[in-house]
Amino acid sequence: MSSTSDTLVAAAPAPSLNIPNGATVSVKIIDTTSTIKLPLENIMGPHLLESDWKGRNLVELEFNSGLKIGQFRAIDYFHDGSFYLLDAPGHAVGHTCALARVTKGGDGGSDTFVLMAGDTCHHGGQWKPNQYLPLPSEVAIKSATRGRPVCPGILLQGVHRNNSATTGFYEMAPSFPNNYTDAKNSIQSMQEFDAAQNVLVIIAHDCAPLEPESGFTFFPHGSLNNWKAEKLDERIRWNFLDDFAPAAEKNVKQETTLKGGLVYK
Repeated sequence: MSSTSDTLVAAAPAPSLNIPNGATVSVKIIDTTSTIKLPLENIMGPHLLESDWKGRNLVELEFNSGLKIGQFRAIDYFHDGSFYLLDAPGHAVGHTCALARVTKGGDGGSDTFVLMAGDTCHHGGQWKPNQYLPLPSEVAIKSATRGRPVCPGILLQGVHRNNSATTGFYEMAPSFPNNYTDAKNSIQSMQEFDAAQNVLVIIAHDCAPLEPESGFTFFPHGSLNNWKAEKLDERIRWNFLDDFAPAAEKNVKQETTLKGGLVYK
């Protein structure tokens, strides 16, 4: 999915993330939809057993070094600046993200990174649009809207429960995360990374990278190291808006009553 560079409202400047200098690592992703064959409903019992760490030295993460990247407390895992663990609480106890430096800038360019945000949120509409990434004025979507393959952003804004171009379409129900306040703060912190021109943000439940047109190459056939040159961020950034194309077609607006579960209807 692509969009124009124009937005419905002016974007706020992206905050500095203050990422220290460091080495690089390679990031490769696995398509679990093709590698996990066992139906998940057949997996019984707890996911973590005492036997899993029996005889092993269990090291608990401690984010007490004073290092912060963006708004997240961080651990320089390999002590060389290539890979950071970020404290992203809220969704579950001990939830973390990972930030990998995949290329060095050189010639005055910026290093590039991949933020693997896990379960910080579960749908692109939870953190987009926002003040740093307002709705674009036009979005190319897979399902034609009102006879056009390019959907005007103003139609999608009309679907939004608050008619907003700068706040997410979805919001968590307070009962969903382990800690609602921490979860909201983690999502807001993640928005700063997504606004950075040199960071690719991917979440565990985003299906956009699985689409053939996304350009993503899965292990063992490739890596995400060249995502910037391949413009992978631009290809997936607004894919979630496809979910709202039928509503835009019918001029339907979101409900505004918060009910149980993950998000607003």
